[in-house]
Amino acid sequence: MDLDIIKEISKIEEEAEKIVEEAKSRAKSLAAGAEDKLTPLRLKCEKEFEAEAQKLRRRFKEETEQAESRLKEAFEDTRAFILQRERERFDDVVSFLINRIREF
Repeated sequence: MDLDIIKEISKIEEEAEKIVEEAKSRAKSLAAGAEDKLTPLRLKCEKEFEAEAQKLRRRFKEETEQAESRLKEAFEDTRAFILQRERERFDDVVSFLINRIREF
């Protein structure tokens, strides 16, 4: 009777090992299948990300160029204003000197 129990336990262990091996094999197969399905999705996401990044780079470049242009315009306007003020002051100084010379 003990021998029958030992044989039965051995059979159960063998069946358990087969089940474990089948489960491992199935898990590997599922993992490989999942990787095959995930790779195209990952590539698609990477392409979409790169496309969005390119859009942002172009937008940043355009906005930077526009800001630089506005700064240049503001600089030129300020420069022209200062030059005009200096001319007016120079004209005032010349007029003052001419008037003083005439007074002599």
